[in-house]
Amino acid sequence: MMDLSHRAKEGARTVRPNGRLPAAILAAGALLLLAACQTMSASRPGETVAYTSSNIDFFRDVFAGRLNDDSVTLKGRLFLPEGDGPFPVVVWQHGSGQPYNRNYASWRSDLRDELAAEGIGFFIADSYSGRGIGETTRDQSQLSGASRVTDALRALEALARHPRIDPARIGIAGTSWGGAVAARTSHEPFAAALLPGGPRFAAHVPFYPACGGLFELYGPTGAPLLFLIGGADNYTSPERCMEQVENMKRAGADVQAVVYPGAHHGFISSRPVYRHRAAWTFIDCGGSVLGRDGEVRGRAWSSEGRTFPQLVRQVIATGCPRRGVNIGRNEDAARDALDRTVAFFAEHLRT
Repeated sequence: MMDLSHRAKEGARTVRPNGRLPAAILAAGALLLLAACQTMSASRPGETVAYTSSNIDFFRDVFAGRLNDDSVTLKGRLFLPEGDGPFPVVVWQHGSGQPYNRNYASWRSDLRDELAAEGIGFFIADSYSGRGIGETTRDQSQLSGASRVTDALRALEALARHPRIDPARIGIAGTSWGGAVAARTSHEPFAAALLPGGPRFAAHVPFYPACGGLFELYGPTGAPLLFLIGGADNYTSPERCMEQVENMKRAGADVQAVVYPGAHHGFISSRPVYRHRAAWTFIDCGGSVLGRDGEVRGRAWSSEGRTFPQLVRQVIATGCPRRGVNIGRNEDAARDALDRTVAFFAEHLRT
């Protein structure tokens, strides 16, 4: 159990007996409104940034130099504060659901605006639209984890070339599969294979990530990580995520973890907790290992000699995956996670 910090309640005001607000309060309110408008204008309008990635099965393809066999053009939306910069930026990587899922729009907009108030930009990555994918919740074989990691590192490369972005101060956060990407991009062998001598993410915040695969030999880039985990998550295992955190710590990583008791998967969603009956979960399949050779191996399966869809079918054939998970809002966790995320990136991305 961990103590959660909360922001002060909003909406309190002082009212005179005649119902009129004091002039000082009105003036303060006007200043707050002006500040809010400045924050909103600082994060709008956004611009489209394109980046080229690859459709691959496993990281063995990266290590073997097979990145150009099936390339794809992706596009994300960039929001920068006003001014010349160069600014730090946070990349937001989506999970299995739609990249612009409306259930997460409000929380994500709050994050974008609070980062803007700290002088930090925001980039919404999209691994699906350029591939003609709507979502992968019902069929995880559509896009491999290795492709998702490749996407994020290619987005980093593109953003690092932007004239108003500081290439040394780009962080990444993401939910579910995007959380796994936020964690796996901190693995130096992956980053070095894709961006030899290139930029690295400067800070990582995985939200309730898919933690099924532990690194056979984790090599930290040196950037700090903050895991935000739902204690009641039955989609991605909180226990396995804590195993990954300890695995990273033993390798010398600067990593913290916060577990929110009672919080389900998708605790930043605006939708109350519901049962998603079609979503596949592999939580009962045991752990797997992300091999130093780029292969993935579990207790009864292996990626060797297989494509990613073939591996998914092999795992399903074992009978351990099942459908049906709980997803939805936890107010305390959502508020605390917003505060922690902004503070973490402000600490590690601002000069």
